[in-house]
Amino acid sequence: MLPCGSPLPAQIGLQVSNLSKDNYKSVAEELYELSSDGPDGSIILLRNCLEQVNLAENDQNLQVKFDLLTLVIRNLIHQPNLGTILCEALRFLPSVSEEFLANLCRALKLSLPEQIALGLALADAEDYSQRQQGLAFFETKVKELCEDPVPDLSEDLVERILWGLYSSEALLKLRSSFLRSLPALQPFAVDSLTMIPFFKDVNKEVNTLREFDYVTISESLLSDTILMDMEHATDVVSLLEELGFDCTHSVEHCKEILSQGGPLLEGDVARILGTVARTAKGLEEVQNIHGPFYNTLCNGEAITSKLSSWHVDILLGAINQLNPSLNWSLIVSSLDYEGFFLPDENAFTLFMTMYKLGCEDPFPIDAICSHVWKNDEGQLSFLRHAISAAPEVFSFAHSTRKLMETEEGNLKSPNHAWLSLDLLEIL
Repeated sequence: MLPCGSPLPAQIGLQVSNLSKDNYKSVAEELYELSSDGPDGSIILLRNCLEQVNLAENDQNLQVKFDLLTLVIRNLIHQPNLGTILCEALRFLPSVSEEFLANLCRALKLSLPEQIALGLALADAEDYSQRQQGLAFFETKVKELCEDPVPDLSEDLVERILWGLYSSEALLKLRSSFLRSLPALQPFAVDSLTMIPFFKDVNKEVNTLREFDYVTISESLLSDTILMDMEHATDVVSLLEELGFDCTHSVEHCKEILSQGGPLLEGDVARILGTVARTAKGLEEVQNIHGPFYNTLCNGEAITSKLSSWHVDILLGAINQLNPSLNWSLIVSSLDYEGFFLPDENAFTLFMTMYKLGCEDPFPIDAICSHVWKNDEGQLSFLRHAISAAPEVFSFAHSTRKLMETEEGNLKSPNHAWLSLDLLEIL
């Protein structure tokens, strides 16, 4: 904090007000020196620049003051304390609205990533009005980014955007859109350690990050038993299996559980469906830890009933509410993971029931027949039951490549399995 009577505010204010084309370079250098000793100088400089461009519409030196403001903001954007400086500098301006921010960015010709950084900084403001305007501006600009991706977005900004999107459930749909656009924005993001919490299925083996805290709780509130069980829950899928059937007590209850792991992506859903189908029986022993966990972490009402099976209609209702824009073809393609296996006909039928609850489109046969999976045992377990399934459970009739009618011979089957060239080739 500046000492009382410091000449710094007057010095900076005088220099900014007297700025012109002729003295721009020397004044900019002097202002940089005056503001480089700490955040107070940066706040005073930014505030004076904003006041000058906001009040002096007829100033003949307005353009050079805009140039100075642009220089100041672009320098601050890369500083970790941008939010503090920006919020303090804007505090005494008469009106800070989304329109004001848009006009300011337009006048300064800031790039879209720079505009997003400003919105993120303001979204952390202590002042409620500033925070709401910052969030609204941030949301608008991220939508623009998803519609027209900017290549080679910095990894730091990608991470900050994801944290901003995760800060509000109202941004869930936008979060999904941004994650789908991410390969075009930052192709190497999924390989970064800092991105692991958002792409949990990329590097499951990184156990040091497996208890990434999206929920802020005190561990002292958890019993030793629950903590021991949580040690084995590396992600929301493992957590679902640990807690058992009662996770599907109700849609809201299920959403609370599924939300513990961060953004719900296609890879997560594939593992959830595979796990539920595989564990349709034999989870009764884990039910006793569900109530204490849910009541502690999710602040929900106590669950008194003990379910004896997965309520898949509840589960799929929760999944579709958490992420209504899921790509179900990608979900099926993502079944190629270590551990996927359908042990019997009941497991296969349950899986197909879940698919039909989640998606009205025909099953994407090419996702299971176009190539040999890394988990070939899991792929064969699916195909074995698909071939013998009743037509109402699974059909190959909509295969894109089929045998000609004259070639059918004795290959007819109720669900058209042996007429699918894709199936025949993969076998």
